[in-house]
This record gives sequence, structure tokens and C-alpha cells, in this order.
Amino acid sequence: MSVKIYKMDEYSWYATDWDFDKTLDWYQNNITELEDSEIDEIEECDIDKEGMWWNTTNPKDLKQLDLNDELSASSKNITFGDLMRSGDEVFKYISFRKAIELSGKFTEPFEIANTEW
Repeated sequence: MSVKIYKMDEYSWYATDWDFDKTLDWYQNNITELEDSEIDEIEECDIDKEGMWWNTTNPKDLKQLDLNDELSASSKNITFGDLMRSGDEVFKYISFRKAIELSGKFTEPFEIANTEW
């Protein structure tokens, strides 16, 4: 299975193992109709170089973050493995490939990430 991640708009990413046209048809039938200009802006992500914040309850991550709100390997860029607290939850920045693995099996496209907290 060759899973792809498409950034469908400025705030949502969808995982799919379908080709672009089939994914787009599904999206327009199930989520929202897009204008031609919006379709032109859809981006396929590099699942190994791009990522997302994933909720973690791993004791190792929680211990590493301790009482800090953020823990980053770089002061300039978000990197895989960075940790962040938001409210009572802790998030770890992981690759889209790792997020796909953690998401388990799926039969149709699904929103794997969004920027709306």
C-alpha cells in the first residue's frame, strides 16, 4: 500500500491510499466542493520529511518534557521528536509516515491532521 498525504487546504491534511483523482472525488462528495483554484492549491506531502503533532501518553515522553511547556531540539525549527504541552495533553512531533503507522488500517481517506485546536 502506498499511502499519500494531501494538504487539502490551509488547515487539513488527509491520508489516502487512493490516487489523487479518486481522493479528490471522495473529498468533494463527502467533505466539501472545491473551486478549480482550490484544487490547484492541493499539495502532496513528503511523508518522511513532513509531519504533525501527535498526542502522546508515552511515559518516556512525559518524563522528558517534565514540567516544561515545550522541549525542542532546535530553537529555529520544529524537528521530529519535539514535545509540546497544550492544556492537559502532551504532543510529540512525528513524521506523517509514523502517524500513518499509528493510525492503523483504513478503507477510505481520513483527516489525519488539522491546525484547528
